[in-house]
Amino acid sequence: TVEAVNWCIESTATHNEKNDNSSKIMKEKEAVVHRYFEGVNKKDPKMMSSCFATKVELRDMCGPSKGKPRYASSSDMADRCMEFLAAHPDCVV
Repeated sequence: TVEAVNWCIESTATHNEKNDNSSKIMKEKEAVVHRYFEGVNKKDPKMMSSCFATKVELRDMCGPSKGKPRYASSSDMADRCMEFLAAHPDCVV
């Protein structure tokens, strides 16, 4: 259809622009992952905490909450990470 052809033309025309935006977003996300891993390896709770939003939504599909959202702070998340690292002192990522 004409609509489908127009969609193809528009998609091709904006592909490079979308790629640039996607690439930027991917690099930003990758930087957060690297910062988190560095925080884990350094056992630095402040560095790990900086990788989370102020309010974190958690969903455990297999646990007793059956996917119902629970919330934690970024410092709570870092504290749980530090507990894990204390239990697994050889952990390196």
